[in-house]
Amino acid sequence: MNEHYKNVYAHALETAAKTGFTAEQIAEIAPAMELVLEKAPDAFAELEKAVAECRDNADMVYALTRTLGLEDDFGMLAVCLLLTHVSHRVYREKGIDEEVYLDSMKDIRVWTQTCIENRYHLGVYQYGWIRHFYTADIVRLGRLEFHIVEYHHNEPYTACGVTVQKGDPVINTHIPADGHMEPEDVQDSFRRAYRYFGKTGITPIVCHSLLLNPGNRYFCKPDSRMAAFMDCFTILESEDIPDSGDLWRVFGHRPTYDPDTLPEDTPLRRQLKEHLKNGGTMGEGYGILLHDGEKRVDEPVK
Repeated sequence: MNEHYKNVYAHALETAAKTGFTAEQIAEIAPAMELVLEKAPDAFAELEKAVAECRDNADMVYALTRTLGLEDDFGMLAVCLLLTHVSHRVYREKGIDEEVYLDSMKDIRVWTQTCIENRYHLGVYQYGWIRHFYTADIVRLGRLEFHIVEYHHNEPYTACGVTVQKGDPVINTHIPADGHMEPEDVQDSFRRAYRYFGKTGITPIVCHSLLLNPGNRYFCKPDSRMAAFMDCFTILESEDIPDSGDLWRVFGHRPTYDPDTLPEDTPLRRQLKEHLKNGGTMGEGYGILLHDGEKRVDEPVK
C-alpha cells in the first residue's frame, strides 16, 4: 500500500471512530478496507475522482467490491469509509469546519445501523444518498440535515410579507434516524441552517416527512417530541399510506404490516401500534416555516 493510501486508510479509521462506530465494528470492516486499497487501487482512484466530480457512481462501487468478492452491503461500507478522505478535502476547500464535516459523515454510521436492523449484518445499502454528503450537497447541522432545493408546492405560501412560489429556493430539512429529537435541538438546527446558507431577512424552511402527516395527531400525545416537530411547520399537503414503507423508521426494522407483530417497547411504538390496530394509517406530509435566523416568524396553520 503506497503512502497516499496509508493516509486514506488511517483517515477512514479515524473518521469511523469519531462518528460513532464501535471498536468491534471498525475491527470487522478494516480488513475489507485494506483489501480495496491493496488489490484494487486503480479502480478506487477512479472512484475517488468520480466522487470529487459529483458523478453518480454507485455502479462503480458495486463493480469494485464484487471484483474483490465482497458482499455488496459490506463492501459498500468499506468504500464509504475510505471515501471520507475525499469528503474531508472538499469540506476544507469549501471552508466548512471540522464539526460539520464529522456530523455529516455520521450519516454513514446511521445507515450502517439501519442495515444491521433491517438486513442483520454490517454494511450500508444507501450509497446513492450518502454520496451527497461527500461533496456537502447535503450537510448535517446539529440534529438535522439540510440542503437547498426548489419549493415544490403548487400554491404560493404567503406570510409576514413574504411569498414563496413554486421553484423558489428553500432550505430543505432531513431527519437522520439516530435518536430523539428534542425541541431545543431542532430549533438550534434551524438557526444553524439559516447561518450556514448565508440567509438574511426572512427565509423559508421546508420538510417532507412521515413526521408531518396530520394523522399522527390521532396517536401522538400533544406534549410529545413528534407533536413538537409538527408544530414547527404549516402542513401544506399530505397523503395517507395504508401500508407505509416508513414504518421501519419508527419500529427500527422493516416489519410486516400486521399490527399484531409490531413491537411496543416505547411509548411511541405502543401508541402507533394501537392506532394501526384500530384501522389507522401512516403517511407523509410537506410543511413550511418562515425563519428570521432566531425563530419562526409565521404562525403555524394546523
